[in-house]
Amino acid sequence: MRRLRGAGGNDRGYKLHTIYGNSNRPTLTVLPLDVDERVAAAELIDRLPTSGYLLADAFYDSGPLYDQAAAAG
Repeated sequence: MRRLRGAGGNDRGYKLHTIYGNSNRPTLTVLPLDVDERVAAAELIDRLPTSGYLLADAFYDSGPLYDQAAAAG
């Protein structure tokens, strides 16, 4: 397994990304540390079964992601 940049130095492993819609059932994915958060968010928005609010930190900030979320409802 490759060593990647993580909190406090080099790290290896995976990140859990999750999103909730109005159904209160999580949609999640586990991806390697080197996958951009915006890529994970785009995948999760496509898989979300219902509409809802999307709250995220600055790592998820991108125009195309806003457009995708708006189109999803």
